[in-house]
Amino acid sequence: MTISFLSAIISLVIIVIMLIIYFYNPHRQEYEDYITGAWTADKQFCKESEIDGSSLVIGKASPDGKRTCHLIMDPDITEQIITINYSKSSGGRLSIKKYEITPTIEWTKEEIWPEDCRWEFDMKNGLLRIYHEDNLYGVYFKDNELSSIIVD
Repeated sequence: MTISFLSAIISLVIIVIMLIIYFYNPHRQEYEDYITGAWTADKQFCKESEIDGSSLVIGKASPDGKRTCHLIMDPDITEQIITINYSKSSGGRLSIKKYEITPTIEWTKEEIWPEDCRWEFDMKNGLLRIYHEDNLYGVYFKDNELSSIIVD
């Protein structure tokens, strides 16, 4: 074998390994399971937004990937069922990191957030941030106790 052939083989093996690492996500199902449950708005965020409170219950994904959610935002603002649909993120590949999705939202009443808001789930801190560009539309904490009752 020549050195150039050997270096080509080594380069090919390195590229294949890098592609496997990039596309393989052992935590994807953990993220998807974590999304499901009850989320309660941060009190400081509510105070700054001049709302009494907000909660979001995110249902399990249906076979077609959609999730039904119940959004309550200061009863005077909205109480509605929304459906979110998104492509699964590849975030958090080899370690638990923030998991971001940009769902398509089907509103049953009025649209509260822009269509292309990003939802950032932080499993380490039990946090969900909903934002678009520089605008923050929601800061929610996972209510694990309530989630275990609702989900099961």
